[in-house]
Amino acid sequence: MYNRQKVLIVDDKSANLYALEQVLQVLEEVELVKASNGNDALIAILNHDFALAILDVQMPDMDGYELAEFIRSEEKSKFLPVIFLSAVFSDEFHVFKGYRAGAVDFITKPFNPEVLLSKVEIFLKLDKQKKELNEQNFLLEKEIFERKKIEQSLRENEQKLQDLNSTKDKFFSILAHDLRNPFNTIMGFSELLLTQKQYIPQDKAEHFYKLINEASKSAYNLLSNLLEWSRAQTGTISFIPLNFDVAQVVNESLKLLEGMATKKGIKFISEIQEKTEIFADMNMITTILRNLISNAIKFTFEGGTIKISASYHENFVHLEVNDNGMGIKEQDIQKLFKIDSNKSSLGTNNETGTGLGLILCKEFVERNGGEIWVKSVLTQGSSFIFSVPQKG
Repeated sequence: MYNRQKVLIVDDKSANLYALEQVLQVLEEVELVKASNGNDALIAILNHDFALAILDVQMPDMDGYELAEFIRSEEKSKFLPVIFLSAVFSDEFHVFKGYRAGAVDFITKPFNPEVLLSKVEIFLKLDKQKKELNEQNFLLEKEIFERKKIEQSLRENEQKLQDLNSTKDKFFSILAHDLRNPFNTIMGFSELLLTQKQYIPQDKAEHFYKLINEASKSAYNLLSNLLEWSRAQTGTISFIPLNFDVAQVVNESLKLLEGMATKKGIKFISEIQEKTEIFADMNMITTILRNLISNAIKFTFEGGTIKISASYHENFVHLEVNDNGMGIKEQDIQKLFKIDSNKSSLGTNNETGTGLGLILCKEFVERNGGEIWVKSVLTQGSSFIFSVPQKG
């Protein structure tokens, strides 16, 4: 179970070392290390782990007391048991001095071999018990550590399960309520046009067509976000980062959403210079911009302005979508990107939504190695800013 126990024997007389060796060699599982002076003994202590040291007291240059004090001063040997052997210094004063120096026993010469051997066996047994106890403590600490890891893993899995349940609840809430609204509009007005078309004036029919068109676009946008979000949750969405000019993606997004903005008399301003190159997944950045600009249109008053800009910060580009719309309450900002607490608000023209777009934005921004945050003043407008890596 263990390596052989080592015993250090120190004496300046070779005959004494030989006598000790003859007595102790009967201990088969013990390795004896000999030293004839204090300096050699210290070198041995630094290079070996001893179970016991047997020291002569009277030695030149460094006596046994001084050697014992050095042993106690070293971190690795400060608890090493020391037995003193002495023929000259065997009176009560020197025995007490030996104990004060850190000895566990003091044996006078000439020693009784059986007495010495029995005492050595006691200290070796104690050393073995100490090592067994240390190993048991190590195994116990390891077991406690592993148990804590398991408990932590269980807590994390429990939290993940709660998050998944929360996500599932939000998902079904969107399907059950928000997706039903546009389809109710589409089905209701289309049925009215089919069954009552001869009684509906042309101008009212055109109004119904407009409502059906807007509801269709709303349902399409919601389904697009739901599809992309569900793909992101299951890990099936592709992630292909590359270098591209984000100014082109911004301009394409503005053209796509120009019709929505025109209906509310909202003006787009893009301050992004050409060749503003970033390293990201182009499809994800397009989705982020589409959602942020759509959101800005929703919460901007008629005749308002939406500005898109870019700035450089170390190795990142910060893209900002700013509006001068209704703004967001401070207590609601922290809820914007959380699916379990996110609640949609009506737009300036009572436009509806789910809030899923912002949650999707956060996931896509983080997937590209960036962050997203909001600055807003109630009744004055909001700025949604996200960071993406510069050209790689």
